[in-house]
Amino acid sequence: MSRPTTLRASRSTIVLNKVKTFFSKPHNVILLLLGIVLTFTTVAPIVAIVEDTFKIHAGTIDAHLTGQASGYTTVNYTDLFTSRMAKTNLWTPLLNTVLLAVGTCIVSILYGGLFAFLITRTDLAWRKYLSSIFIFPYIMPQWTLAVVWQNLFNSNAVTGTSNGLLAALFGINMPIWWCKGLFPSLMVLGLHYAPFAYILIGGIFRNMDANLEEHVPHHAPDGQARDPVDHPARFRQRHGLVPGAALSGPEHAVDQVCLDELQVYG
Repeated sequence: MSRPTTLRASRSTIVLNKVKTFFSKPHNVILLLLGIVLTFTTVAPIVAIVEDTFKIHAGTIDAHLTGQASGYTTVNYTDLFTSRMAKTNLWTPLLNTVLLAVGTCIVSILYGGLFAFLITRTDLAWRKYLSSIFIFPYIMPQWTLAVVWQNLFNSNAVTGTSNGLLAALFGINMPIWWCKGLFPSLMVLGLHYAPFAYILIGGIFRNMDANLEEHVPHHAPDGQARDPVDHPARFRQRHGLVPGAALSGPEHAVDQVCLDELQVYG
Protein backbone atom coordinates (compact mmCIF):
# COMPACT_ATOMS: atom_id res chain seq x y z
CA MET A 1 0.00 0.00 0.00
CA SER A 2 1.50 3.31 -1.05
CA ARG A 3 1.98 6.06 1.53
CA PRO A 4 0.34 9.46 0.91
CA THR A 5 2.84 12.02 -0.27
CA THR A 6 3.15 15.35 1.58
CA LEU A 7 3.69 18.44 -0.52
CA ARG A 8 6.06 20.96 1.04
CA ALA A 9 6.00 24.58 -0.02
CA SER A 10 9.28 26.20 -0.84
CA ARG A 11 10.83 28.68 1.57
CA SER A 12 10.22 31.58 -0.80
CA THR A 13 6.55 30.67 -1.06
CA ILE A 14 6.19 30.63 2.72
CA VAL A 15 7.88 34.01 3.04
CA LEU A 16 5.69 35.45 0.27
CA ASN A 17 2.53 34.19 1.97
CA LYS A 18 3.60 35.75 5.28
CA VAL A 19 4.23 39.07 3.54
CA LYS A 20 0.81 38.94 1.87
CA THR A 21 -0.85 38.10 5.17
CA PHE A 22 0.98 40.96 6.91
CA PHE A 23 -0.05 43.57 4.32
CA SER A 24 -3.61 42.27 4.17
CA LYS A 25 -4.23 43.86 7.58
CA PRO A 26 -4.69 47.66 7.41
CA HIS A 27 -3.15 48.37 10.82
CA ASN A 28 0.09 46.70 9.72
CA VAL A 29 0.26 48.95 6.66
CA ILE A 30 -0.33 52.03 8.83
CA LEU A 31 2.32 50.82 11.27
CA LEU A 32 4.84 50.35 8.47
CA LEU A 33 4.17 53.80 6.99
CA LEU A 34 4.50 55.47 10.40
CA GLY A 35 7.71 53.54 11.01
CA ILE A 36 9.17 54.84 7.76
CA VAL A 37 8.14 58.42 8.54
CA LEU A 38 9.54 58.27 12.07
CA THR A 39 12.79 56.76 10.80
CA PHE A 40 13.36 59.67 8.44
CA THR A 41 12.23 62.34 10.91
CA THR A 42 13.86 61.10 14.14
CA VAL A 43 16.35 58.27 13.67
CA ALA A 44 18.07 59.68 10.59
CA PRO A 45 18.75 63.13 12.16
CA ILE A 46 20.15 61.46 15.30
CA VAL A 47 22.48 59.32 13.20
CA ALA A 48 23.55 62.40 11.23
CA ILE A 49 24.29 64.32 14.45
CA VAL A 50 26.37 61.47 15.86
CA GLU A 51 28.26 61.16 12.57
CA ASP A 52 28.91 64.90 12.57
CA THR A 53 30.66 64.64 15.95
CA PHE A 54 33.34 62.48 14.31
CA LYS A 55 33.81 64.72 11.26
CA ILE A 56 36.65 67.20 10.90
CA HIS A 57 35.36 70.67 10.06
CA ALA A 58 37.66 73.19 8.44
CA GLY A 59 38.46 76.17 10.64
CA THR A 60 37.40 74.50 13.91
CA ILE A 61 39.29 73.17 16.91
CA ASP A 62 39.19 69.60 15.60
CA ALA A 63 40.93 70.70 12.39
CA HIS A 64 43.54 72.54 14.46
CA LEU A 65 44.20 69.56 16.75
CA THR A 66 44.42 67.00 13.94
CA GLY A 67 46.12 69.17 11.34
CA GLN A 68 43.61 67.98 8.73
CA ALA A 69 40.89 69.81 6.83
CA SER A 70 38.54 66.84 6.34
CA GLY A 71 37.97 63.27 7.37
CA TYR A 72 36.93 61.59 10.61
CA THR A 73 38.52 61.65 14.05
CA THR A 74 37.80 61.00 17.73
CA VAL A 75 39.70 64.09 18.85
CA ASN A 76 36.46 65.85 19.76
CA TYR A 77 35.64 63.20 22.36
CA THR A 78 39.22 63.06 23.59
CA ASP A 79 39.24 66.83 24.04
CA LEU A 80 35.81 66.75 25.74
CA PHE A 81 36.73 64.13 28.35
CA THR A 82 40.43 64.79 28.97
CA SER A 83 41.21 68.44 28.24
CA ARG A 84 41.80 70.99 31.00
CA MET A 85 38.37 72.44 30.22
CA ALA A 86 36.63 69.08 30.72
CA LYS A 87 35.40 70.02 34.19
CA THR A 88 33.90 73.29 32.96
CA ASN A 89 32.49 71.96 29.69
CA LEU A 90 31.31 68.50 30.78
CA TRP A 91 31.51 67.33 34.38
CA THR A 92 30.09 70.36 36.18
CA PRO A 93 27.14 70.81 33.76
CA LEU A 94 26.54 67.04 33.88
CA LEU A 95 26.45 67.09 37.68
CA ASN A 96 24.08 70.06 37.65
CA THR A 97 21.83 68.25 35.20
CA VAL A 98 21.73 65.07 37.29
CA LEU A 99 21.04 67.01 40.48
CA LEU A 100 18.34 69.02 38.75
CA ALA A 101 16.69 65.92 37.27
CA VAL A 102 16.73 63.92 40.51
CA GLY A 103 15.67 66.89 42.63
CA THR A 104 12.82 67.76 40.30
CA CYS A 105 11.58 64.16 40.30
CA ILE A 106 11.56 64.16 44.11
CA VAL A 107 9.71 67.49 44.33
CA SER A 108 7.16 66.59 41.66
CA ILE A 109 6.43 63.14 43.14
CA LEU A 110 6.12 64.44 46.71
CA TYR A 111 3.96 67.41 45.72
CA GLY A 112 1.85 65.58 43.12
CA GLY A 113 1.58 62.42 45.23
CA LEU A 114 0.48 64.32 48.34
CA PHE A 115 -2.09 66.24 46.33
CA ALA A 116 -3.34 63.00 44.74
CA PHE A 117 -3.73 61.46 48.20
CA LEU A 118 -5.69 64.45 49.50
CA ILE A 119 -7.99 64.47 46.47
CA THR A 120 -8.70 60.73 46.38
CA ARG A 121 -8.46 59.65 50.02
CA THR A 122 -9.98 62.57 51.94
CA ASP A 123 -13.18 64.59 51.88
CA LEU A 124 -11.31 67.79 51.09
CA ALA A 125 -13.59 70.66 50.11
CA TRP A 126 -13.58 71.89 46.53
CA ARG A 127 -11.82 68.75 45.31
CA LYS A 128 -13.08 69.01 41.74
CA TYR A 129 -12.03 72.64 41.49
CA LEU A 130 -8.60 71.98 43.00
CA SER A 131 -8.11 68.97 40.74
CA SER A 132 -8.81 71.12 37.70
CA ILE A 133 -6.55 74.05 38.58
CA PHE A 134 -3.72 71.74 39.60
CA ILE A 135 -3.12 71.06 35.89
CA PHE A 136 -2.48 74.75 35.18
CA PRO A 137 1.21 74.76 36.26
CA TYR A 138 1.90 72.26 33.47
CA ILE A 139 -0.04 74.29 30.92
CA MET A 140 2.02 77.37 31.77
CA PRO A 141 5.57 77.55 30.36
CA GLN A 142 8.37 77.00 32.84
CA TRP A 143 9.76 80.48 32.36
CA THR A 144 6.51 82.03 33.57
CA LEU A 145 6.83 80.16 36.86
CA ALA A 146 10.48 81.27 37.04
CA VAL A 147 9.41 84.89 36.58
CA VAL A 148 6.81 84.48 39.33
CA TRP A 149 9.53 83.09 41.63
CA GLN A 150 11.73 86.10 40.87
CA ASN A 151 8.90 88.58 41.41
CA LEU A 152 8.19 86.98 44.78
CA PHE A 153 11.66 86.53 46.28
CA ASN A 154 14.17 88.81 44.53
CA SER A 155 15.43 91.87 46.35
CA ASN A 156 17.75 94.74 45.59
CA ALA A 157 19.88 93.98 48.62
CA VAL A 158 20.58 90.36 47.67
CA THR A 159 20.15 89.94 43.90
CA GLY A 160 20.78 93.54 42.83
CA THR A 161 17.46 93.68 41.00
CA SER A 162 14.21 95.41 41.80
CA ASN A 163 12.48 94.28 44.98
CA GLY A 164 10.05 91.42 44.75
CA LEU A 165 6.77 91.12 46.59
CA LEU A 166 8.20 89.94 49.91
CA ALA A 167 10.95 92.56 49.98
CA ALA A 168 8.67 95.41 48.91
CA LEU A 169 5.77 94.69 51.27
CA PHE A 170 7.37 93.02 54.27
CA GLY A 171 11.07 93.86 53.99
CA ILE A 172 12.01 90.16 53.82
CA ASN A 173 15.20 89.53 51.84
CA MET A 174 15.57 85.89 50.89
CA PRO A 175 19.13 84.46 50.63
CA ILE A 176 20.81 84.17 47.26
CA TRP A 177 20.56 80.36 47.16
CA TRP A 178 16.79 80.75 47.44
CA CYS A 179 16.59 83.34 44.66
CA LYS A 180 19.08 81.97 42.12
CA GLY A 181 20.73 78.65 41.46
CA LEU A 182 19.84 74.99 41.71
CA PHE A 183 17.21 75.17 44.45
CA PRO A 184 14.76 77.57 42.74
CA SER A 185 15.24 75.75 39.44
CA LEU A 186 14.29 72.34 40.81
CA MET A 187 11.42 73.86 42.79
CA VAL A 188 9.98 75.61 39.73
CA LEU A 189 10.40 72.56 37.51
CA GLY A 190 9.04 70.30 40.28
CA LEU A 191 5.91 72.42 40.49
CA HIS A 192 5.64 72.41 36.72
CA TYR A 193 5.82 68.62 36.39
CA ALA A 194 3.86 67.76 39.55
CA PRO A 195 0.65 67.29 37.51
CA PHE A 196 2.34 64.28 35.84
CA ALA A 197 2.75 62.61 39.21
CA TYR A 198 -0.74 63.69 40.27
CA ILE A 199 -2.38 62.16 37.20
CA LEU A 200 -0.54 58.85 37.51
CA ILE A 201 -0.60 58.43 41.29
CA GLY A 202 -4.14 59.78 41.49
CA GLY A 203 -5.24 57.21 38.93
CA ILE A 204 -3.64 54.47 41.02
CA PHE A 205 -5.43 55.66 44.16
CA ARG A 206 -8.78 55.89 42.36
CA ASN A 207 -8.53 52.36 40.95
CA MET A 208 -7.32 50.85 44.22
CA ASP A 209 -9.83 49.81 46.84
CA ALA A 210 -9.11 51.71 50.04
CA ASN A 211 -10.29 48.68 52.04
CA LEU A 212 -7.14 46.84 50.94
CA GLU A 213 -5.04 49.19 53.02
CA GLU A 214 -7.31 48.89 56.05
CA HIS A 215 -6.88 45.10 56.12
CA VAL A 216 -3.09 45.32 56.37
CA PRO A 217 -1.86 44.36 59.88
CA HIS A 218 0.22 47.45 60.64
CA HIS A 219 1.40 45.90 63.90
CA ALA A 220 3.44 43.27 62.05
CA PRO A 221 7.09 43.50 63.18
CA ASP A 222 9.84 44.54 60.80
CA GLY A 223 11.07 41.74 58.59
CA GLN A 224 7.85 39.74 58.94
CA ALA A 225 5.76 39.23 55.84
CA ARG A 226 2.56 41.25 55.81
CA ASP A 227 -0.81 40.12 54.65
CA PRO A 228 -0.80 39.17 50.94
CA VAL A 229 -3.70 41.56 50.38
CA ASP A 230 -1.18 44.36 50.86
CA HIS A 231 0.89 43.29 47.86
CA PRO A 232 -1.42 44.54 45.06
CA ALA A 233 -1.77 47.90 46.78
CA ARG A 234 1.97 48.36 47.18
CA PHE A 235 2.59 47.08 43.66
CA ARG A 236 0.25 49.69 42.20
CA GLN A 237 1.62 52.51 44.32
CA ARG A 238 5.18 51.63 43.36
CA HIS A 239 4.25 51.45 39.69
CA GLY A 240 2.61 54.86 39.90
CA LEU A 241 5.78 56.50 41.22
CA VAL A 242 8.08 55.07 38.56
CA PRO A 243 6.11 56.38 35.53
CA GLY A 244 5.75 59.75 37.23
CA ALA A 245 9.50 60.04 37.60
CA ALA A 246 10.07 58.68 34.10
CA LEU A 247 7.77 61.25 32.55
CA SER A 248 9.03 64.24 34.46
CA GLY A 249 12.78 63.50 34.68
CA PRO A 250 14.02 63.27 31.07
CA GLU A 251 11.94 66.14 29.78
CA HIS A 252 13.05 68.77 32.26
CA ALA A 253 16.67 67.61 32.25
CA VAL A 254 17.23 69.43 28.97
CA ASP A 255 14.99 72.41 29.70
CA GLN A 256 17.25 75.47 29.33
CA VAL A 257 14.67 78.25 29.55
CA CYS A 258 14.10 77.92 33.28
CA LEU A 259 17.82 77.47 33.89
CA ASP A 260 18.61 80.67 32.05
CA GLU A 261 15.88 82.54 33.92
CA LEU A 262 17.10 81.43 37.36
CA GLN A 263 20.78 81.38 36.31
CA VAL A 264 21.97 77.83 36.93
CA TYR A 265 25.26 77.64 35.12
CA GLY A 266 28.06 75.17 35.03
